[in-house]
Amino acid sequence: MDGIITSEIEISGTVSSKGKICGFVTGSSGGGSPPYTGEYDVTPNVRNDIVLYTRNKLMTENVLVRKIPQHEVTNVSGGKTLIIGGD
Repeated sequence: MDGIITSEIEISGTVSSKGKICGFVTGSSGGGSPPYTGEYDVTPNVRNDIVLYTRNKLMTENVLVRKIPQHEVTNVSGGKTLIIGGD
């Protein structure tokens, strides 16, 4: 195995007298990708797309996509109107 270590990692394992290396490497798997600095908590809406520019970025949290807001109001016919994604 060959490669370049580009960030701080921890290496542990053993080296045998036969030249065999066994062990574990722990650290970031970002591969030098820049960090994602955008939103991690988004609420969709019915008017516009929302794009999270995450391609080739290292993310540190899960993204939370909240449910689309909705509520009921009484209408002039005495019934209820469901409003999705609006006020």
